[in-house]
Amino acid sequence: MALNKEKKSGENSTLTPMMAQYSNIKSVYPDHLLLYQMGDFYEMFFEDAIDAAPILGITLTKRGYQNGEEIPMCGIPISAVNQYIPKLINNGQKVAICEQSKQNITQNSKKIVERKITRIITSGTLTDDSLLNSKNNNFLLSIYDHKRNIGLSWCDISTGEIFFSTTVRDKLDNDIFIINPKEILIQKDNSKLIDKSRDYKITEIDSRSFQINICERLIREQYQLSQLDGFGINSPEQISAIGSLLGYIELTQIDKRPLLQRPKDRTDIDYMLIDEATQNSLEILSNTKGGKKGSLLSSLDKTITSAGGRKLYQRVIRPSTSVNEINLRLADIEFSIQNKTYSEKIRNLLKEFPDITRPLLRLSLGRSSPRDMGSIRLGLGIVKLFNDLNDGDMEQKIPLRIKNQLKIIQSESDKDLFTILNSALNDNLPNSITDGNIFRDGFSEELDQLRLLKNNTTRYIIELQEKYINETNIKALKIKYNNFLGYFIECPSSNSPLIEKLVRDNSFIHRQTLKNQIRFTTAELNELQTKIIESSQKIYELEENYFNDLSHVIIKNSESINLISDAIAEIDITISLAKLATEHGYCKPLVNDSKKFIVEKGRHIIVEESLLHEKNQKFIANDCTIDDNQNVQLITGPNMAGKSTYLRQNALIAIIAQIGSYVPAKYAEIGIIDKIFSRVGASDDLAAGRSTFMVEMVETSIILNQATSKSFVIIDEIGRGTATFDGLAIAWATLEFLAKENNCRTIFATHFHELTNLSLELKNIQNMAMQISEQEGEIIFLHEIKKGIVDKSYGIQVSKLAGLPTSVTQKAEIILKELESKNLFSRKEQLSLFTEKKYRETPRRDQLKDEILKINIDEITPIQALNIILKLQDIANDKK
Repeated sequence: MALNKEKKSGENSTLTPMMAQYSNIKSVYPDHLLLYQMGDFYEMFFEDAIDAAPILGITLTKRGYQNGEEIPMCGIPISAVNQYIPKLINNGQKVAICEQSKQNITQNSKKIVERKITRIITSGTLTDDSLLNSKNNNFLLSIYDHKRNIGLSWCDISTGEIFFSTTVRDKLDNDIFIINPKEILIQKDNSKLIDKSRDYKITEIDSRSFQINICERLIREQYQLSQLDGFGINSPEQISAIGSLLGYIELTQIDKRPLLQRPKDRTDIDYMLIDEATQNSLEILSNTKGGKKGSLLSSLDKTITSAGGRKLYQRVIRPSTSVNEINLRLADIEFSIQNKTYSEKIRNLLKEFPDITRPLLRLSLGRSSPRDMGSIRLGLGIVKLFNDLNDGDMEQKIPLRIKNQLKIIQSESDKDLFTILNSALNDNLPNSITDGNIFRDGFSEELDQLRLLKNNTTRYIIELQEKYINETNIKALKIKYNNFLGYFIECPSSNSPLIEKLVRDNSFIHRQTLKNQIRFTTAELNELQTKIIESSQKIYELEENYFNDLSHVIIKNSESINLISDAIAEIDITISLAKLATEHGYCKPLVNDSKKFIVEKGRHIIVEESLLHEKNQKFIANDCTIDDNQNVQLITGPNMAGKSTYLRQNALIAIIAQIGSYVPAKYAEIGIIDKIFSRVGASDDLAAGRSTFMVEMVETSIILNQATSKSFVIIDEIGRGTATFDGLAIAWATLEFLAKENNCRTIFATHFHELTNLSLELKNIQNMAMQISEQEGEIIFLHEIKKGIVDKSYGIQVSKLAGLPTSVTQKAEIILKELESKNLFSRKEQLSLFTEKKYRETPRRDQLKDEILKINIDEITPIQALNIILKLQDIANDKK
């Protein structure tokens, strides 16, 4: 972040004092859009206004001059700022909020209103719900390159979660992809670490921010530690990554420290590695167009709480490799399925459960609303109802993990925080502290008295108005209020003789004369107005103080709130996955440490959902058996027969199982998989200057170099992007390497039928074939797979289904026969697509055929027959 020392106002001598103040503040934040408060608006000037106006869709105007030129300006209402900031952030902008001081400046004071930066908003430091996706984390990532190792630390300051790990350069790109940060911090002049072709938002910060002594101090201050020993952060790269992250957060939050949880080490966590290419190929987090619909996450995510959605996302992107952890999760789902009534009761409670971690973080930053407190109260109130669900019999059935989660909920909710909040806060809370009416009647006697005065204002005003009407005998006299005059007495101008007498007697004090009205005040009205204003101000001050006091009470209970939120998330995931399994007929997989992959009647979770919802069709299930003896499946079959779907569905079943979920199959036994690789489908990477074939080869290289005997690999049509014999050679060598060297579980689909001969040499390769049915030269795809070989590609039949012109497919059949007989390669001339006249005439011949078939011989007359003959001759002679 670029921060400059403030300039002296004398350097802006051509500007007004207010604009000079603006320029000085802007010079400190040159790479931010400065939202500068002027009354009820945030204004932007100069280049900021020119940049922001089109993004926000607001009018660009002018205000004042600098060096003889008008200053560009645009503005947004403070009340609507939350509608506009997301547009700026989504456009990649950083925003600095500059607010007026609350200190009152007298009307006659010539002193410029004091302003200061109160907040900096960047894509990685968002906390407002209007800027966030409720079911996605919003991570800020810091990267520190330290000799051979690279330190990573990432934090979602909206939830307080913070993590760290150590990696190496070869793994950095994939680590960044899995973390999915919204903003990346990196040392200046070290941005070469980041792949420039990625659309990452990168902020370069000074190398001093990574100095280990500074970073260690920031960590100790954040967590109130005397030293880091025993805190689990040991290496220099980890300290620098975490410390630089904390420093940037403190800088953007203007010296406020959010309530962050203890950092969690993710260096050696046991999870399945799924690289970026595989994530995209299998559409794990998003579909091919970048949307969530049609992804694995979308199909799995039936969670109903924000915390549950965020935790499920992390499970999906990091499936576990711990057999024990997976089986504990599966046992929880099994319990939920077997005890449907109990689970539905919990699910019904969760439907009302709010996000309680994000409101907690806003409280810690002093940026919360009364409704944030209301969310925490509601959440604590709901979890208290969990105690009513258990009975003696159910207590015996509940699995250990769920039992522990319920114990956390019960023990933490038994504390007094809910009672404190519920006794203090009104049922219906305002959006802002300034709106008042936050606390219940009876919470504070002083507050009640002030409210009584304020609430009786209308009665006092009416009584005073009636008094003045009686004293003046002016029936049209009214007491009114506006922001400029405050309370005032208004009389028609037609009563001026009476009014003049009142003014002479000093009982009425003139304030304003309008065309038809005259306005006054009195000492008595001024005194009442002062009491009303003072009571309103005192009410605001009291409620603000009570709100801050209550915020401190909540923050002291932050650990309990986070524990409850985490337990609720776990339970939400369990019940949601159980509901999914029940509704779609999923089975409990047997997960162990073997090298088996056995699936009976497996289905593709995404395709099945799409077929059911869009076409009301059932998915055709298939078996897959891979074991120690035959760990490689070689699949042949025509395009569109379902090879790619079969490959992907089995990879997805493996991921779903290791998430700890039931799987779309009748039966499944899966030995733990450490890595999944998918080389299915490719396209040009124009930004990196790589062709489709080059992308294919790079992905294949990664598989062959990184796959272990515990990995799972799916490869589809490798070698198709180059010459036939080159492609065949590459496919052959790749399959052989996978079978002999990697020795991993592999499903290999190919259009090279010659590869099926490898099974004669390598007994761990099993030939599998996609089944089709041929009827009168047409093919029907059965979408079933069985042992065997398909020695024809059926490419021409598929092209017919695709709608290629008949002349093209007929010509293709002739060329195919010549190729198969090797006659074509011996001819020097190149065949034209339309060499023979009969193929040029195909459309005319088809027309003749159609006309002849239209003739009804039983009903035709001689004259009609002659006319038809003439028409057929015209067609044959190519006459219109």
